[in-house]
Amino acid sequence: MPSWLDKDTVSEAMAKRKKRTPTQTCQDNFDANGRKKRRDERYKSAFKSATILLNKNMTDPNKCGKRGYGAAAVATQINKTMLTSPNDRKVSKTNLYTEVVLRGQNGKSPPVRGRPCSISSVLPYALATHSAMMQVSGEGEASAVRMKTTLHALVSGTPHENKFNVGYAWRRTRKDYPEVLNPVRAKGNEDRRVDWLTFKNIHEWNSRAKHVLVNMGMLKDEIGEIRK
Repeated sequence: MPSWLDKDTVSEAMAKRKKRTPTQTCQDNFDANGRKKRRDERYKSAFKSATILLNKNMTDPNKCGKRGYGAAAVATQINKTMLTSPNDRKVSKTNLYTEVVLRGQNGKSPPVRGRPCSISSVLPYALATHSAMMQVSGEGEASAVRMKTTLHALVSGTPHENKFNVGYAWRRTRKDYPEVLNPVRAKGNEDRRVDWLTFKNIHEWNSRAKHVLVNMGMLKDEIGEIRK
């Protein structure tokens, strides 16, 4: 580092990530999930096409066992035609050979990599939906402490009880479902009053009140004059 640079300032600017607000974190998670889903869908489509093509070559007597029709050639062809972006995950000849030759799986999605998740996807989605309903109904802020307590109640008496860390489940909920768990403040009484007092709502309320009074005999549904 040059001597004329301030080491502390440069270290803070280059080595530390800027602190994000909950809304910015939610937006970043939404963008990251969108990019990941798009890449996964492209890879799944390419992998299915590769398995179908390899299986077709293997069942064709004119192509089976010949150069240019094996797993390596098919993987190279699919990567050049369907996975052209540098960020795309490429189809490997080993995975292709394993799925088609050893397992006999062709035309299906590739197996999910990594260890199985200890939390069912239904649980984070239910927690995110419950949080959104709390915000809309005005029951209060969906804070981390309150949502963890709710999570304990959701899994109480089920096979999931004491099987995972609630802190991890809450972090995964915020990461996997940012489109549902949008961090906004809960609506107070004044906000709900403003939302309700619109011209359309007041007009409908007066119309219903008039209908009730006419049925009770207190009013007549006729054109009249207002007098002192």
